[in-house]
Parts: sequence; C-alpha cells; structure tokens
Amino acid sequence: MHHYTTTTYLTLVDRHDTARIWQTVMPEMANQHDFLMHALLACSALHLAHLSPAEQQRYIMRAQSHQDMAMPLFRHAITNVTEHNCDAILAFAHFLVIYSFAADQPDERLLLADPSSPHPGLLCSWLYFIRNGCLSFASSGTRLN
Repeated sequence: MHHYTTTTYLTLVDRHDTARIWQTVMPEMANQHDFLMHALLACSALHLAHLSPAEQQRYIMRAQSHQDMAMPLFRHAITNVTEHNCDAILAFAHFLVIYSFAADQPDERLLLADPSSPHPGLLCSWLYFIRNGCLSFASSGTRLN
C-alpha cells in the first residue's frame, strides 16, 4: 500500500485535480472493500515488477495472487450493488482495465505514464479512458469529491 500511495498513483494521474482521488480516495475506499484493496495492490505489484527487473517474477506472482483474490469478491459485489459499494465497483473496473493491460505487457513501460517524462501528454489511447473516467467521478458529484 505504501508503494501505491507514494509512487504508483503518480502513474495514473495527469492533472492535479485527480491526484487526490488516486492517492487518497481510492485507498480509503479500498479499506472498506476487499475486492478494491486487492485490485489496488495488484496494480502496485505490477508497478514494482516494472521497477525491479531482478524481482520481476516475484512481483508478478504477487500481482496475480491479489487479482485472483479480487475477482470472486468483485463478482459477488456486482450481484449486490448498493449505495455503499457502487463507487468501489466503478473504481475496481478502472483498476481491472489497468491490470489487464499492464499484466499483458510486463516488460513494457507498464503502459502507464512516466511522471518524470518531459512529455506527460503522450499516453496510450486506453489510458485516456481511465483518466477521463476518473474525471467523471470528480465531475458527477459522487462521494469521491
């Protein structure tokens, strides 16, 4: 979780106004919903795999383990959508897309933004979907604000 809140979340934001959602709100929601916590940790483990080539396999296995724990919990949640879990379900869908692309390309740039890049606007097209979805949270008046 520490790695996510200090480093991984930075690869998911491109605007200052979404940083708080990815760094603070997502982990807060994850503390209330196990499926979201495992999704967040899976993506963070994939990020660690990217950053630590010598330990890449270990982190990929950890990511797969978290994702394997998340999916049955998520399936149960989507059969019982409530006001309490609806934001977490939508957040999980975002992490699921991130995980799916990143897990498919472990040797690449994780398909996430490089916060130190001089051209942070050069993103994979699917990442615009994720980031704009996060902006939808912020602009729709949901509890994420």
